[in-house]
Amino acid sequence: MLLLDRQAWLFSVKTFLAALAALYIGLAGNLSRPYWAMATVYIVTQPMLGPTRAKGVYRILGTLIAGAATLWMLPHLVETPLLLSAAMSLWLSACLFIALLNRGPRGYAFLLAGYTTAFIGFPAVTSPDTIFDTVVARSEEIILGTVVAVLFASLFFPTSVRPMLRSRIGNWMGDAAQWCRQILLRGQAHTPRNRLAADLVQFEALIEFLRRDDPRHAGAAVSMQRLRERMLLMLPVLSSIADRLGALRAGGRALPPGLEALVADIAAWLDAPGRSTASEYAALRERILALKPAVDGELDHLLLVTLLLRLEELVDLWQDCATLQEAIEHGTAPRDPAHYRIRTTRAGDARHVDYGMALFSAASAGVALMTYCALWIGLGWEGGGNGAMMAAVAAAFFAAQDDPAPSMLSFLLWAIVASLVAG
Repeated sequence: MLLLDRQAWLFSVKTFLAALAALYIGLAGNLSRPYWAMATVYIVTQPMLGPTRAKGVYRILGTLIAGAATLWMLPHLVETPLLLSAAMSLWLSACLFIALLNRGPRGYAFLLAGYTTAFIGFPAVTSPDTIFDTVVARSEEIILGTVVAVLFASLFFPTSVRPMLRSRIGNWMGDAAQWCRQILLRGQAHTPRNRLAADLVQFEALIEFLRRDDPRHAGAAVSMQRLRERMLLMLPVLSSIADRLGALRAGGRALPPGLEALVADIAAWLDAPGRSTASEYAALRERILALKPAVDGELDHLLLVTLLLRLEELVDLWQDCATLQEAIEHGTAPRDPAHYRIRTTRAGDARHVDYGMALFSAASAGVALMTYCALWIGLGWEGGGNGAMMAAVAAAFFAAQDDPAPSMLSFLLWAIVASLVAG
């Protein structure tokens, strides 16, 4: 039951104490708005140490960038509200564009830089002469809250990301083994490839969190990076094996002598409780090499040769993955790359980037903010700066969604509820 979850209660109490500590330090230091430090603790703190440290680092970086941008724009453009609004909107769009192209934790710094500029700048348009003091005060409060959150997460019952990562890796390897068995043993492949690929995208963020986790296990991040590269290679290899087995079995034909037993043994090897041993791996490789026919003009021979090549790649990849999985279990760095069967060239860094969609989402946020600012200026609404601030925040938070409208409406609803509760 959730109410009896010890880790959840520990996380809640630890975060509450960190927030109280940040508020106390802010009050003792006579900061103008110490509650910003308290709120920052709740924003930065995550259940695990690695994500908390990563979010803290990028939050400080984003805040400093936003402060510098505000100091550059506001004093020069405050006398021309439309130009200031256009500059703020362009800045928001530019930061969001970069953030959407960097979907990992690093993108958080640019996301924060985009909307924090509006958060600090728009409420200060009525008193631009104090903007330097305002930027310094907000930066101090945010940095204080971030530092306190990271210290509490690091010093009091720190929770490593490694156990969760080990579980995710085990689940992925199990799903991949199931898919491979379905392919090899004539069954229909029910394991969704899209889910396996989506998990690998999430692993990218987990690698960044692992780098900022317990320094005693820093080598595990390198192992995880190399494991992810091989996991990425495994997906097309399995698809290629499925195609070639389908062609060789077309019309109900049997596989060549020895091949049926080989694929069955590979399927059993993938499902072995101890994953694999060096002797079993070497024996499978020898059997694959022994089955390779002479290359001639026969189509079936060509299919068989390419199938055996892919099976060889599969057992090599699986052996490397098992070795790297064991290294992650122990929190160590991987062996010398020369010892691995498959050489990778940072395949994990190659990905499709939809510049058009990122530009569209970022531009939409900027246009929305500029439209609000034009209405605010046209109506002469004295307190409209807070609305501009909220428009920028909502546009930034939900820019990555295909249909942000429902989330924005929910955001508006709960903002109204919070305002009523706060009085």
